[in-house]
Amino acid sequence: MVRRRGDERGLVTLLFTDIVGSSDVASELGDERWHRLQARHHAAVRKQLKLHGGHEVDTAGDGFFATFSSPARGVRCAFAIVREVRQLGLDVRAGLHIGEAQLTGEKVGGIAVATAARVSAAAGPGQVLATDTIVHMVAGSGFGFTSFGSRELKGVQGRWELSSLDAVDAESIGPPLDPPAAVELRERASPPDLQRGRPRAAMVLGIAGILVAASAGSILLFRDRPGTNPLPSPGPVPKILAAFDDGTGAPAFPIDLPFVGSNYPALEHVGPILFTGRSGTPAAFTWVPEGGMVGLQVPQINRGTGAVIEPVNMHLFRTGPYRTLGANCTCVASAKDRIWTPVATASSVGLMLRGIGLKGQPKPTDILVDRALPSQAVATFVSGGGYLWPGDSVSDQVYRVDPMHTGSPVPRFRLHLTPDLMTFADGSLWVLDKLQGKLVSVDPTSGEVTGHILISGDLHGMAIGGGFVWVTDGSGNRIWRIAEDMASPATEIPVGQIDASPNGVAYDDGAIVVGFANGTVAKINPDDPTTPGVLWTQGVGNNAESIAIDNRVVWIAGGPTSLL
Repeated sequence: MVRRRGDERGLVTLLFTDIVGSSDVASELGDERWHRLQARHHAAVRKQLKLHGGHEVDTAGDGFFATFSSPARGVRCAFAIVREVRQLGLDVRAGLHIGEAQLTGEKVGGIAVATAARVSAAAGPGQVLATDTIVHMVAGSGFGFTSFGSRELKGVQGRWELSSLDAVDAESIGPPLDPPAAVELRERASPPDLQRGRPRAAMVLGIAGILVAASAGSILLFRDRPGTNPLPSPGPVPKILAAFDDGTGAPAFPIDLPFVGSNYPALEHVGPILFTGRSGTPAAFTWVPEGGMVGLQVPQINRGTGAVIEPVNMHLFRTGPYRTLGANCTCVASAKDRIWTPVATASSVGLMLRGIGLKGQPKPTDILVDRALPSQAVATFVSGGGYLWPGDSVSDQVYRVDPMHTGSPVPRFRLHLTPDLMTFADGSLWVLDKLQGKLVSVDPTSGEVTGHILISGDLHGMAIGGGFVWVTDGSGNRIWRIAEDMASPATEIPVGQIDASPNGVAYDDGAIVVGFANGTVAKINPDDPTTPGVLWTQGVGNNAESIAIDNRVVWIAGGPTSLL
């Protein structure tokens, strides 16, 4: 997609998807099982959007609206979505079009959008339809299409030649699901007897309203009745990054990093916040990776004062013949006095990690990871235990890269799950497959899985602390608390009082700090999971998808709270 600035028009590839027969499926499963299955569908679609460089513009009910920088990416993504959600017992319809659209901030509108939506509506179960413009532009790229004939599209002038996607790289898209087979797959994907570890007392208490704690003045956090919300509505100026005192929730210091200039038009989301240098020293910095249409940007902030040292830093990762992987992995990590990020090279070279010196080293260091690894494969990237860990979402494996031995062979650990989220803590690598809901701990020396557990929902953020793993679930408005030894079922901590999906999470000395998609951040005491106490809340001006804590300061970064 072209870069946006103010109100402009730009050429963009547009994709709409929708679940076929969703009302019938919901009636078949009932509300609870349908919501679980819907959450898995959403996670599957988002996984493919991330893998193929798509930008989620809107989600309404059972459908997605996304944009792509090229028509080939959009076609491959639509194909992958159709194939993947079939494993859940669902068929989706999809429509693709490319044209000039009105670009206003993060809004995408105009007749091209309406055309793509109508193309999708014309598709049948498990079918991807594309306009002839798309078909002509991707000719010779490994796609097989069959003419669907000329059609009138409601609300769009003229007749349109449409084609149905049959195959990608000689692999068939396959027929729609047979009804009995679909029912069986849905039973597996959202079984009626799924053990979710839900504390029943929390659900009973949740509808009883909001109680006021007798001690400490904390608010007890339950699922409140419609129309009751004692929390303040967030109203700060929108900005990428904010910092608060972890004890009181008061602003720690101002950070001048708003959604303006080169940041907001390009911003899609942020990655994990990174700290470098020792707290309280001049070399202590905060780095915030931003992924957007113009690639990876990494603002650098003084950790003691909040002063913005460099608002973009894009040039750090665009030297030489390489390009960054910002569309798929919005991530940086630190090791051996360098900041590292995955970079894609020519296909004959493969994937590399690039390290930029923090102490004035003039020349970057490059480490070849895998000559055969496609550039879209890296979905997450962390450091820990003296190593760098890129996660390969195509082959379901992670690599252990030694930054001190750049010419050494790189070991790989096959995990049989997609590494969507990773973190290194307490001597283990923790890996979460958001679609499967599978969390594993990995021994960093042997690569053996030392523990695993299954959880459910639309999983977003993960943190380690206090002997537990904490995972946010946007569909269930809850936090999963999992013991690090994974010897007992996961415990659910409901946070439904805040009328938004939980996003980022961090552990804070016995408490957790949770960010919500509407721009609210809450520090929560989880000692009693059925009655978690809110210690403070704040509005932060972003969707709080990344949270990190250092020296009693809570750093919160995120993209816009609304894309439309």
